Amino acid sequence: IIPNALGDATICKAGTAQLSVSPTGGKGIPYSIIWVDKFGITVDSVVSTLVSPTNYPDSMNYFVTVKDQCETPMAIDTVTVKFHPNPVPAFGATDTSGCEPFSAFFTNNSTNTVSCLWKFGDGKTDTACAAFTHLFISSGTYDVSLFVTSQFTCRDSLKKIPYITVHPLPKADYTADPQQSSLLAMLVKFSDFSKGDSVIKWEWTFYDNDTITIVGKDTAGNPIYDFGKSLSSPNIPQLTDTGYYPVKLVVTTNAGCKDSIKKMVYFEGVYYKQLPNAFTPDGDGLNDVFFPVGIGIN
Repeated sequence: IIPNALGDATICKAGTAQLSVSPTGGKGIPYSIIWVDKFGITVDSVVSTLVSPTNYPDSMNYFVTVKDQCETPMAIDTVTVKFHPNPVPAFGATDTSGCEPFSAFFTNNSTNTVSCLWKFGDGKTDTACAAFTHLFISSGTYDVSLFVTSQFTCRDSLKKIPYITVHPLPKADYTADPQQSSLLAMLVKFSDFSKGDSVIKWEWTFYDNDTITIVGKDTAGNPIYDFGKSLSSPNIPQLTDTGYYPVKLVVTTNAGCKDSIKKMVYFEGVYYKQLPNAFTPDGDGLNDVFFPVGIGIN
C-alpha cells in the first residue's frame, strides 16, 4: 500500500490546513484510514480532513495509517503543518486621561506587523502603524483596539477596556452684587455659579478699567472685594476713574480641568470734596498746607 499523503503547509496561528490521502496498492478496498497527531490523539478517519493545530509556534506532524481488507501490511505516511510568525499587537499612550477635548499620543509596539487598524471607541478609526495623535472630543471613557496583520496575512488584535478617560470641563460663571455702583461704594460681593463636577479651586483677578492692570486677587469661592481698600484715606477710593472694570474667574475641578469667564462691574462718577477748616503752618510736616481734596474735581 502506498498512502500518498498530502497537506504539508505553513499556516497562521488558529488557521486550518487540509490533509488528504490517496492510497494505492494493496489487495482489498475500501481502505481503512486513521489520522493521528504527534501527541497520539486521533484526528479523523476519512480520506480528507480539515485540521486546526493549537500548538503554536511548534510545528505539528500528522500520521496517517492506511490498511486494506486483506493481510497486506499497513502503511504510514506523515504530513507536517508549520506556522508563520504571528503578529503580536502591543500599544500604549503617553497619557490616558485628560480634559476635553483630549489629545492622546499613541505608540505602536507591535511586532511582525505590516498593517494596522485602530478603533478608539468614539466612532473613529486610524490605519497608522507609526506613532500618532488622536483627539477625543467629548468626555467619557473609551475602549481602544488595535488590529494588526503580518506579511503572511496573519492577524491578531488587542483591546484595552477602558483605556482613555476624558474628564468634562467645568462651566465658569458668577454674579456681582452690585453689578453697577459708584466710586463711593466700591465694595462688591461675588457669588460663584460655576457648573461642573467637583470644582475645588477658584482664582479671581480684578482689573483696572484699562483691562490690563491687576488691582487685586482672591481665591475664595465667593469673595467680597473692595476696589478702594488699599488707600490710606477711606474716603478716597483706589480707583478714581469711572467705567467698566473687568473681573476674571478661573475655576478648576479635581481632575485639573479649567474654564474661565470675564465680566464687568461698572462704577459711575460722583462729585465729592473734603475742605479742611484749619491748618498749622509751623513747618513740622503736619497740616502745613491748606487745600481741598475730592473726586471729580480739579
